[in-house]
Amino acid sequence: MVRLAIKHKDAIIGCDCGLGDVCFLSHAHKDHLNGVKRKKHFIAHPSTLDLANINAHLVHLDGCKMFEAGHILGSKQLYVENGKAVLYTGDMRYRESLFFKPAEPVHADVLLLDCTYAIKGLRFPPLEEVYENIKRWIRQMNGANLLFGAYRLGKAKEIVRLLNEEGISPLVDAETGY
Repeated sequence: MVRLAIKHKDAIIGCDCGLGDVCFLSHAHKDHLNGVKRKKHFIAHPSTLDLANINAHLVHLDGCKMFEAGHILGSKQLYVENGKAVLYTGDMRYRESLFFKPAEPVHADVLLLDCTYAIKGLRFPPLEEVYENIKRWIRQMNGANLLFGAYRLGKAKEIVRLLNEEGISPLVDAETGY
């Protein structure tokens, strides 16, 4: 992950990293917690700090707004107006999922995007098609023991829901609950 910060008139805002005076935490996946645990002042959704187990102060800076990112519980995009409109987003989703509304489109002069799939021409199929393929595969396995691997915060919840829709109550890791 690239470490970057946005200059604001009142502070330097580290984006998903420990840089600067204030940390913007886009969401609570571990790959976005680079050095942030030592920070004391955050711009984030309260759920994000709870999920990341961070006890800190939430701050508001004039000219900064958060918008929905549609990725996981509490995921946000950061909009900073500082002469130019700058938008930073960690992972985001522009399609509705089983649990979350899609990211809000936000106009900005500069877009800073943390992108996992930066492969030209890569297009994922519609989620409904993916969900139906998973459910079809579950039915084809006809009662066999199935093992799914997924982030406990995110995809695991979707897999559990799909299994539930197929009448299966999965066993989950007792320590994490997923």
